[in-house]
Amino acid sequence: MGIPVTKQTTKSLRKVLVGAALAGALTVQFAGVATATGEGAGPPPKSEERSGAKGKSDGGVRVGGDKTATTVAGLQSVCQEKIARRLADLDRLEAKLAKKGDVVTPEHAAAITSIVAEARAGLTALGGEIGAATTIDALKPLCNRIVTDFRIYALRIPQANLVIAADALVAKQATFATLRTKLETAILESGTPENADAVAALLVEFDAHVAAMAAAAATVPDGVLALTPADYNANRKVLKPFVAATKEARGEAKAASKTARKILHLLTGDTEDEKEHGSGEGHHDSDK
Repeated sequence: MGIPVTKQTTKSLRKVLVGAALAGALTVQFAGVATATGEGAGPPPKSEERSGAKGKSDGGVRVGGDKTATTVAGLQSVCQEKIARRLADLDRLEAKLAKKGDVVTPEHAAAITSIVAEARAGLTALGGEIGAATTIDALKPLCNRIVTDFRIYALRIPQANLVIAADALVAKQATFATLRTKLETAILESGTPENADAVAALLVEFDAHVAAMAAAAATVPDGVLALTPADYNANRKVLKPFVAATKEARGEAKAASKTARKILHLLTGDTEDEKEHGSGEGHHDSDK
């Protein structure tokens, strides 16, 4: 048997494993087929995003959800409320983006900021048109445009959150690099244990998971940021490949963390539960 790994090295490894495990626990909450809404905002009812202003037999107009208006002023109020909600959630998205400045690349942050600014300007201008309309018939197509022209909940906020999640996973390469260095230190301290071949094989497996995590996450940002409301209107499943890639990257991160724990166990006999170190599903990049 080799020399026992020191307590200091073991403690240091456990600490880095917490950060590595959190990389695997990153989650993206999906609204509809896509992704998370802005921080602090829950997804709207599916009916709100799928339906616009529709006439009813009693002469009223249903605008998404359960909101019904029977007058010009009433319909204007409902539609302005829909715009206000979207503007508020775009503000929340920008606030979230600012908090993620340590992981989101400057280029991706600038692209998201541009998308938000364009959407905000368009919604504000549309609000002016809605305020100036004088008939129900004129208001119906304008209110429909709140959904179809902007797709804030079905596309814009989801695509931003996918980029944030993907960039966070790519950035976790640094954490995994630190973890690998500490694993190497522990391996050296252990001398030449009887399970050296098993440890070496697990180290190769660890490297493969980290590389796969980074590769999968890297495919997301540029492609998803190129999508427009028109793309979504033509294909409601347009975000699915990017959702799948983000989930794949998250799975590889979790696998790398698990493999590192196997190595630590072989070197030290450490059997501490991962959940005690934050790798359980309770740790989410949550938007609620």
